[in-house]
Formats: sequence, structure tokens, C-alpha cells
Amino acid sequence: MYNHHYFLQLSIQIAIENVLQGQGGGPFGALIVKDGQIVSTGRNQVLPKHDPTAHAEIEVIRRTGKRFHSPNLNGCILYSSSEPCPMCLSAAYWAKISLIVFATNCWQIETFGWDDRYIYKQMCTPRQYRSIPSKQLNAPGMFTPFILWRQLYNGANYTN
Repeated sequence: MYNHHYFLQLSIQIAIENVLQGQGGGPFGALIVKDGQIVSTGRNQVLPKHDPTAHAEIEVIRRTGKRFHSPNLNGCILYSSSEPCPMCLSAAYWAKISLIVFATNCWQIETFGWDDRYIYKQMCTPRQYRSIPSKQLNAPGMFTPFILWRQLYNGANYTN
């Protein structure tokens, strides 16, 4: 049995340390646990890395994938100091994370300047009505990478 409160408290401590380091890392921390053992930790590095994808959850998922030499993190639990944003939630699904445990939710942190609800709403909005326009165009060879993947790798899904 996992002590979810213990590991969640560690993710909060990572977030606190990240803020106190004074390098512009946001107030977010995360860790991944498998079989009761901490596998990796991550902290928000958006400003220090100048990378909008360097969220704590993305950082810890990347580290864990490298450690296991696999993108499949089935059996792992992601602990985060705050509810994963849509990008991080998507990454958790792609990684096949088994459980996500978080402290603050997206409504609670809105008062501090983080509003993930807008992005959640945009994801549910039809493409033609989103605030960032997107347009699909037909292009010669657009299916070629997928055909080659199927031929060379028997259509294997790389997250299996």
C-alpha cells in the first residue's frame, strides 16, 4: 500500500525548494513512484530553460522514460504539487501512467495567476473556433511517414 500523503508532501517540498532557489522555476514539483520507490523527481523549469514545455510533470516523465529506457510507464504513480495542466495530463496518458495524485486543483491556483481552465476549454472547442487558428491542408506524401512506419515496424505503437 502506498502512502500517498507522504509522496504528495514530497512533491510540494520540491515545489517550495524550486521557488526558493530563486532561478525563476515556478511553484510546481512532481515525482514518480513505482513499487513504493521514488524513481525520479522533477521541478518546473519553464523560465530557466526558456522552454514552455518544461513543466515539473513533463520533466519527471522524461527522466523516468530515460531511466527505464521506455516511454511506457505503466505501473508508475505521478505525484504533483498541483493538478497537471492539459499538456502534462496528455503526457501522462501517452506514458500510460497508472495513477495521478495531486494537491491543488486548477481552480485553486487561478487566484495565483495560473489559469489552465482556458486551455481545457480550448481543447474542447472545435478547431475553427479556437483562439489559435489551425488549418489542415492536403499535401503530397502526407501519409508516407505512416506507411513507412507500418512497413518497417509492423505498425507497432511505440508506447506499448
